[in-house]
Formats: sequence, C-alpha cells, structure tokens
Amino acid sequence: DEGDLLLDFFVLGRGGGMVLISYAGAGKSSLIMQMGLNWGIGRPSFGLRSNGPLKILMIQGEDSPRYLGKVAASYVASAKLSKEERKLAEKNVLIQEVKGVAGPAFLSRVERLVDQHEPDIVVINPVYLYVQGDISNSADVKPFLLGLDQIQIGAKKKFGWLLVHHTGKPTGKDAKGQRA
Repeated sequence: DEGDLLLDFFVLGRGGGMVLISYAGAGKSSLIMQMGLNWGIGRPSFGLRSNGPLKILMIQGEDSPRYLGKVAASYVASAKLSKEERKLAEKNVLIQEVKGVAGPAFLSRVERLVDQHEPDIVVINPVYLYVQGDISNSADVKPFLLGLDQIQIGAKKKFGWLLVHHTGKPTGKDAKGQRA
C-alpha cells in the first residue's frame, strides 16, 4: 500500500526495514544524522524523498552526545535550515542513548521507546552492540531480528527500521592506494 511508504522508490515502508553497512569510520553516523534531520522536516536526503515530515527515533550506543550534537549543528548550519525547520527537527528527531544492555533487555527498552514516541522510523546504531552473541552467527542474530518483528507487530503505529552495522576497517590498500 503506497500509503504505508515512508521513503519513495519503495525503499522503506511501515513494517519494513533496511540495513546500512560500511566499515568503521566511513561516516555512517553523520549520514544517518543528515538523513534523519532531512526526513524529520520532510526534505529529501540523497535523492530519497520522505512521505512528509517523519518522526525519527535514533537509538545510539556508540557516538557521544557531544559528537552527535556537533554533527547535527554542522548540518543545520550548512543546510541553512530556517527557524521553523529547526523547531520541526527538534520535535521530530529524537536521539536516545542506550548503553549497557543487549538481547532481550535491549528489545524491552526499544519497545518502551516505540510505545512512548510512536516513531515513523527507528534507527539502531550500531546494531552489533545490541545483539546478544556473535553478529556474524545467524543463530545469535535470529532472536534479535524476531524480537524486532515482535516490537513492530505490537506497536500502536507501524514504522520502518534502519539498522546500522559496521565491519572492521579495511586492512590495506592496493597498488593504486585504494582500500579493498
């Protein structure tokens, strides 16, 4: 149903999810901050239009509030957001720092946050912190993903997931100086 679309080109809809994967230090946190701020005020981001201003819940476990604040402030200034857009972004883009929990305890916390804020998109960054066990082992990841499905099923308002994962930094460069 096109009414359930959050982003155009059928990239993300309510009840669905997407994963952003790259190596550590590539700029994923900055990227999702920019996307979140844009979609939070109804602006397109990297060619993807949102279905109006969206409420974005970013669950963060790696980047400090100071760093995220600097990234957000830098983007707000460079994008020349109006006073009204800044207010809308402050209302629609919610960042929750969640540390020290994984597995069922994390899922329980996310469920409470979803019930409290009724977001359109939930970003989890980085997802590997919250999976109990080895993220490269499907037997360890499966309960986590099923838990995310249960949160979606029980939510008052359906939303989309954006899971952010990073791999290790590439080890070396080839003869042209390019990373693998």
